[in-house]
Amino acid sequence: MKRKILYGLGLGICLVSIFFGWKIYQNSTRTIIPIDDMLEIRLEKKDNKLNLSGKIDMGAFERISNWGAVQKEGVIYVYIMKTKAIIQSKNLDIDLNDVIISDSNEKPSKVYLVSGSEIEVKFDDDPRKDYIDVMNYEDKTLIFTF
Repeated sequence: MKRKILYGLGLGICLVSIFFGWKIYQNSTRTIIPIDDMLEIRLEKKDNKLNLSGKIDMGAFERISNWGAVQKEGVIYVYIMKTKAIIQSKNLDIDLNDVIISDSNEKPSKVYLVSGSEIEVKFDDDPRKDYIDVMNYEDKTLIFTF
């Protein structure tokens, strides 16, 4: 009986370690998706909602991990990130109204999709200080005009 408890406890610790190790690995592989890999991306406005949808060219074992939209003055900048995963995910379907961060009361006039390695600002000495700056884009493409 004691052997079964130790075996179960060891297995539980192993599974928890694998889970957290995988999450740390995924976080270290998270990157901004280049605009060239974004296929058929379209933004539709329906009933005051902005819906971004399309397909993204992903490598094996990659999925869309997170996205964001930041409004600077009258322009919304959207970025999409990917990470390593066991199950591949290529389809994108986002309600931008849920993720827009705005520092302005202005109504937006344009929506740009942005990418580039400098959007994610990283600090080697303290990863807790990492942040996203959409104005550091290398590429942008207009996807919607109001």
